[in-house]
Amino acid sequence: MPNRKYSVIYADPPWDYGGKMQYEKPEIVIDGITKMFPEQSKIELFARKNYFGWDNWGLEIPNEKVKILSQAEIEAEQDLFELKLVNA
Repeated sequence: MPNRKYSVIYADPPWDYGGKMQYEKPEIVIDGITKMFPEQSKIELFARKNYFGWDNWGLEIPNEKVKILSQAEIEAEQDLFELKLVNA
């Protein structure tokens, strides 16, 4: 049997995020966990969104996946979008 190490990150909701109480984990938390554990398997229980690279379990999950982009990826997509607008 392989030697496996497990990490569990738990936080009690609701979170005060920008003055608005919410029961959904802010995407900045998901992004931070993804960056801290890039190679490990991750699971979101009672999920409300379907994140790439995660096993998402919950009754409110939409069919499409949510991709969390880095600032560089956001800027690259904006540049590509602006290039398409110029060439249209």
